[in-house]
Amino acid sequence: MPTSMMDDGQLETSGEVGNKTQDGKWIVMYRETVTYQAKHGHCNVPRSQGSLGAWVNKQRQAHRKDKLTEVRAKLLDDIGFEWSLRRRRTLETWDERYERLKEYKTMHGNCTVPQSSGPFGEWVNNQRRMRKKGKLSEERARKLDKLGFEWSLKSPPRKWDERLDELSKYQAEHGHCNVPRSQGSLGAWVKNQRSGKEKLPKERKKRLDDLGFEWNPRGTSTTWDERLDELTKYKAENGHCNVHQKSQGSLGEWVNNQRRARKKDKLSTERIQKLEDLGFVWSLQNPQGTPPTNRQVQCKWPAGRNRVKETGSTSSSLDSSLPPKSGERGSGRSLAIGGELASDSTNSSPSTRARGSSNNTSYDIRPQHDLNDKVETLTAELSKARSQLDRLKQQYDGAMSMVETLNAQNASLVEQIAVAKQSLGANAAELKSVSQQLKNAVVQLESLKST
Repeated sequence: MPTSMMDDGQLETSGEVGNKTQDGKWIVMYRETVTYQAKHGHCNVPRSQGSLGAWVNKQRQAHRKDKLTEVRAKLLDDIGFEWSLRRRRTLETWDERYERLKEYKTMHGNCTVPQSSGPFGEWVNNQRRMRKKGKLSEERARKLDKLGFEWSLKSPPRKWDERLDELSKYQAEHGHCNVPRSQGSLGAWVKNQRSGKEKLPKERKKRLDDLGFEWNPRGTSTTWDERLDELTKYKAENGHCNVHQKSQGSLGEWVNNQRRARKKDKLSTERIQKLEDLGFVWSLQNPQGTPPTNRQVQCKWPAGRNRVKETGSTSSSLDSSLPPKSGERGSGRSLAIGGELASDSTNSSPSTRARGSSNNTSYDIRPQHDLNDKVETLTAELSKARSQLDRLKQQYDGAMSMVETLNAQNASLVEQIAVAKQSLGANAAELKSVSQQLKNAVVQLESLKST
């Protein structure tokens, strides 16, 4: 068994000590120190504490002069004994150290205090050591667990994709990705993405850009309602809500983000209703960026017998050149006219023809709603497939995280087994030594009897 777990009798007969009287006193004081540590969370017994304080100070002096045996130094190390208090002005209790750890977690987003931080870092590492040896009370272990304390530093940090998922939820709730530093670990992660932009892979940059990530935010973050007000003003000036992403800056990015958020089912019903009340277009089919108005349609000049027949002058204003000549069979050019949505009318029936009201000119037109419906259906199916893919990715990441956690636990168990084997080997050697001493004593006893 480990030396630190031995009782008084085992220490006295372990072969690690020479003078029984002195060793017995040392063991008694050591056990008093263990009790003090369990109560106060440290071994820094003040000199005013009496014999225990004097004994603790004596151990530091012996260690400094290299007069303390390795076994005793190991026993004291196992309970978090601090060998130097030069930087320490006042003694902190366990609860005070715990409060400091809470502040550290709020500032840095984790409880991984480096040991180079001095006594505070040593205290954090001692909590891991004490729990590993079963010397940390359940109450304290529970408090540290509640704080998100990492018992094994081999556990992997949170993955980039998990942070991006957090940022996506934040964006859906607030309408932007400008997480303040006060938000904790997510705010720190966002800042790191901006500062490390040059070293960030292109694929990650694109995923952040798709989310509407601002690499150089200026001033304070704009709320969703403020963006909606900007869009309302834009609609009043331009007659539509199709803000160009490149030319209009952050407002264009925000508009594009609303379409993307709705497609991924991450936009609330309330916000969808507000945008629809404003006449927001969710799917842009027009390559020019501006949706067709209610009276603007796309038509094609028919070919062959169904070409436009001009029997007189017309008062209709066409937005393109005259229809093709008789030699241009099969060609069809598009133009916008006031009327219904029309398509190539090569096979159109008489019921689909519309005549001008002020002349004898007739146009062969047919609605294109079927094509638009198919596009919308395919878009919805694609969005659904992407959502399923995202869920599968999350499940995969979760499974991989569990595998890594199990690997870390397995490594810890292997380490414990190795320590136990080493301890058993040491005990076997001690047992062999004691056995040899007994044999020698028996030989001497027989020799005395014979004389």
